[in-house]
Amino acid sequence: MVALQIAALIALYATYRVVSSYIRRRQFEAFAKANGCLPPTDTSKTWLGSWLHLRRILNLKSSGEDILEDIILEDFKHTNTFQKATHDGSYIVTTVEPANLQAIFATQFKDFEIGPRRIAQCVLQST
Repeated sequence: MVALQIAALIALYATYRVVSSYIRRRQFEAFAKANGCLPPTDTSKTWLGSWLHLRRILNLKSSGEDILEDIILEDFKHTNTFQKATHDGSYIVTTVEPANLQAIFATQFKDFEIGPRRIAQCVLQST
């Protein structure tokens, strides 16, 4: 009986994740369409590529690489705006496009949220 309840909870959670991901993606697409946005370039790495990327970051001191010039700016070589999948399945959109930055910080500030991950970082830093 307990195993059945656990299986039901897992199935319910998986369904929740799929549905909420679908809803978020549709909201993102509707916002992009309403504002005439092109889809961002996807720079997500494969599972192995993601871990190799993390390894590079962890070995910065011994490799002599610079986090900004050698690792972060690598994604901006071919585009000013990109999206990247995170380990939890969500996406982060990053931009250095002047028109996008103006919209985010000045003209459409309320349309952009910082999200739960960033809110948690702000709370941790203030304690």
